[in-house]
Amino acid sequence: MIEKRVPSGENNRSKKSIYVIKDNFLRFWFRYAFTNNAYYAMLGAKEAAEEIMNDISNLMGDVFEGVCKEYLIHQAKKRKLPFIPFSIGKWWGNNPSIKAQDDVDVLAIDRSGKKAIFMECKFTSSPMPYEEYIDLVTATKAFPNIKEIHLYFVSKSGYSEPVKRQAEIDGAVLLTIDDLFK
Repeated sequence: MIEKRVPSGENNRSKKSIYVIKDNFLRFWFRYAFTNNAYYAMLGAKEAAEEIMNDISNLMGDVFEGVCKEYLIHQAKKRKLPFIPFSIGKWWGNNPSIKAQDDVDVLAIDRSGKKAIFMECKFTSSPMPYEEYIDLVTATKAFPNIKEIHLYFVSKSGYSEPVKRQAEIDGAVLLTIDDLFK
């Protein structure tokens, strides 16, 4: 029901650990119904449903990241990744290059710690903007020991033209939801 998470590549005893609700129904319940029950009752069913649907992509983001992680695991088992990940999961922490906190939706690192897949997962209703692409590239700077970087992006609604152009230049992998289930 509750899951302990540590940033990918960190020791399981890391002080950076967080705890999350694992069950998606309970995540929904605590995000919307439990905390806003009286408010939604005053709004009425139709307006409450509309408000929840306008925010649902925020809840689904974490769920979608889990699906993307499972995709990488499945691809690794089929030997379709550039390496077999030793560590795979979400990463968060300090990025010295921007002097701020940063995160990577899914980070897969090989056993040597020299190769990594950095994955950005977007469950939004608009194409992924170029800024999201740059954010992931910037996040790679927090890992100066990684010598072989692979960029993967997954977007529910496709990609802006600048993202497509830059991905072609960088050799980044652009995936859609359909690609996750092939």
